[in-house]
Amino acid sequence: MKLEVKSLSFSYPKEIIFNNLNLDIDPGQIVGIWGVNGIGKTTLLKLLLGILKPSSGLIEFKPQFVGKIGYLPQDPIDVLLPWKSVIENVMLNIGYEKSEKREEALKNLCDYGIDESYRDVFIKELSGGYQQRLGWACLFAAKPDVFILDEPFSMQDLNWTNKLAFLLYKEVFGSEKIALLISHDPIRLFQCCQTIVILKNATNGTNYHKIDVSLGIEIRKSIEKIIGHQDYRDFMSKYYE
Repeated sequence: MKLEVKSLSFSYPKEIIFNNLNLDIDPGQIVGIWGVNGIGKTTLLKLLLGILKPSSGLIEFKPQFVGKIGYLPQDPIDVLLPWKSVIENVMLNIGYEKSEKREEALKNLCDYGIDESYRDVFIKELSGGYQQRLGWACLFAAKPDVFILDEPFSMQDLNWTNKLAFLLYKEVFGSEKIALLISHDPIRLFQCCQTIVILKNATNGTNYHKIDVSLGIEIRKSIEKIIGHQDYRDFMSKYYE
């Protein structure tokens, strides 16, 4: 599966956001989006999800998409069901609410650091970090073909941020799946992305640069090695030029 964005333009009533944006995501690829607040990162995700309609241009899957899109927004409560318990949310994303799926759901929760004592708790009783990890658990339980994630590490400590970044990398890299990831943290983008798109303001709409990330898995595991790598230095020089 491949996602192609061709000559995409989009405007709000008094502001041009994108003007002739082009982007390809190939099978097995994670593309990161980086830029300052208000530059259009979340707008781009909403365009890909069909929540917003482009002024012109095309967004298309090749071949024609018949699979699942998994979406994790900035606030996970937007995709969780607050009137359902923790385990019920996961079971619904597995595809069944029946008792035989309970063990699979419990294992899924444990993989994200949510132990059995939380299984019957309602969403509003969880901390923000737990809600976000539950969002990750539900996302992966649904087994999507396309992952779209908006600041998915924002509520996590360093340990869980590292775990989640590598979980996404291992799930998508080398598969037929694709992912688009927004993060303000360039280290996280370098941990799991093969391409990073830098969005920048321009007078006629958002300008952008693309950087290919060719890091091996051992470099991706080390923050020090990432910071010292030429790809990372190129990224910083383009963003601050």
